[in-house]
Amino acid sequence: MHVAIWIIVALSLGFWSVMAWALHALLSHGSGWFADLVALADRWPQAVWIDAWIPGWRELLHAALDLTRQALGWLGDAAPWAVWALWGMGALFAVGCGALMSLIVALLRPKPDAAAARLR
Repeated sequence: MHVAIWIIVALSLGFWSVMAWALHALLSHGSGWFADLVALADRWPQAVWIDAWIPGWRELLHAALDLTRQALGWLGDAAPWAVWALWGMGALFAVGCGALMSLIVALLRPKPDAAAARLR
């Protein structure tokens, strides 16, 4: 059971590391590619249908994209520190959960003397 727990912890650490790498790549790439999203939002084929249901959605989308672009520009400078801190917290959480689950398995496992006494 311990092997299964630690294999799951190792796989989750690997997945967490890949996600941290992707976040770092996204944050350090810059915010210039957001201009393409604004142009794409203006040419969206379903825009007329959405206008009928949610008036003013384009202005809200443009404001949200501008805010996100500014946030990514600021976070781009702090990307290495932020990603390392986030990865460290997630890694500690995964290892802590693995240790806790191993402790639970060890405590719930029947004692060897009790098992031997039952066999007699």
